[in-house]
Amino acid sequence: MMLKDDIHKQPFDFLFRSNSETYPESTHLILELPGIFKQIENTNIYTASGRSLQADYVETILPDGKLISRESTVLLEHLSYKLTDDKINSIYEYKLSLIAKFKRPCHIFVATNLEYVQNEIPIRIDNDPILIQIISFDEEKINKILSNLMQKDYTNNEISEVDFLKLLYCITFAKEPFAQDVIKKCITLFASIERMEYQHQLDLHLALKIMIKYHFDNENEIRELLSMITKAVNENMIEKIPKYEKLNKDVAKYKNTINEMGKTINEKNQELNKKDEEIKKLKDKISRLENNI
Repeated sequence: MMLKDDIHKQPFDFLFRSNSETYPESTHLILELPGIFKQIENTNIYTASGRSLQADYVETILPDGKLISRESTVLLEHLSYKLTDDKINSIYEYKLSLIAKFKRPCHIFVATNLEYVQNEIPIRIDNDPILIQIISFDEEKINKILSNLMQKDYTNNEISEVDFLKLLYCITFAKEPFAQDVIKKCITLFASIERMEYQHQLDLHLALKIMIKYHFDNENEIRELLSMITKAVNENMIEKIPKYEKLNKDVAKYKNTINEMGKTINEKNQELNKKDEEIKKLKDKISRLENNI
């Protein structure tokens, strides 16, 4: 089998969702979301129109004495393409559903690897104003993060979860034409860090492996880079890599199955609600007929 044969079809989606779920509090800090992080929330959303949707990331935040004055919800979507009308409408449905569910304000953010002139995009839908705030992981921001990380001394100190996740998000958000350069810098940094938690090593190895296969075409170069990241992993952990990768694939598959089942259940509930309405109307008719006897 060629190295490119098992390329991940949606690496950006998979890596962002997986790591934001695993490290939500650090994600909150890195993306500079408002308020004080409280907890992550279920991303399955059932809209008033009967649609079953899945948001990318939802969290509850507490007041920070600055911008946030009461407990609120943060809705975060990640995009590798420009905002479309369909996506904006979906985000609006997410917002309405989250407000109805939690009975509190909802702040909307979009994390993207595209450059936007505006940091905020005000939109009005059905006379309801919404504000979409943009978090841009563009080339300038990624290079700045990597430069700061490379200047730190990890000889005696273990890399923090926040710094590890910054490195991981640089890998995730990097796009052509600079993605290959970013990945090579991240590999160099990964290999130079002497102390890193085992879980972080496995997650970083997985992200690099996925993105190496996605962004590189030359089989020999891919093989060389994969060898470099495996050597960067602690010797005691190398044998766990295949098992860990299979675990991630299985978890992603099971989550997808759960989401599909949730959609089916929601559709069935919608049908049952309609049947209940029909039954209610028929009972009303029977009642009126009986009253006329």
